[in-house]
Amino acid sequence: MKYECIIFDWDGTLVDSLGRIVGSMRAAAFEVGATSRSDSQIKDIIGLELVEAIATLYPELPHSHVLDMRDRYSHIYLDLEQDPTRFFSGIPEMLADLRGASGILGVATGKSRRGLDRVMSALSAHEMFHATRCADETKGKPEPDMVLELLDKLKVPAQRVVVVGDSHFDLEMARRAGVASIGVGWGAQAMDRLAEFTDALCVDSVPALRKALGI
Repeated sequence: MKYECIIFDWDGTLVDSLGRIVGSMRAAAFEVGATSRSDSQIKDIIGLELVEAIATLYPELPHSHVLDMRDRYSHIYLDLEQDPTRFFSGIPEMLADLRGASGILGVATGKSRRGLDRVMSALSAHEMFHATRCADETKGKPEPDMVLELLDKLKVPAQRVVVVGDSHFDLEMARRAGVASIGVGWGAQAMDRLAEFTDALCVDSVPALRKALGI
């Protein structure tokens, strides 16, 4: 295995949740009377902490309306999560193989702690990871804090760590934390956008990611 520790983004990297996120954001916007945004505009803010994501998507909204939209989004998304989002094909097997090769696995996500714990419980995924960090526990992406706090908790040096994510927020977070990064092309942002980070490796399939991780 090439790296001792792999820190994954969650939505769009491990789980196929992007359609649900886009639909929930559009429905929340409708309920508060905000103008609809395109799929690509919504996907471009996935990875940010929720309030920051909405404020970035709707800079014209006053803060009180942003908070109202956050609450509506959370309610809509939670209703949809009665049928939990699923891992992308091949991801559970890859995680098991990484664990079998003594890999230390973490998650750094823009989700809230409550949201991550809920979906991880539904997928029986807690045992797959050694540590997780959420955007409501520290500074969100692209700040490096989630990665740095995970490294401190897991006692792994930066040169033996890689961040795997589907957005420029993930790759920028890794760059600021001084760790390697891999962009995956099946998530929120296209490969050409990820390729702007010339210090990152970009892959377009789970088999290619497995090879990049040395399994």
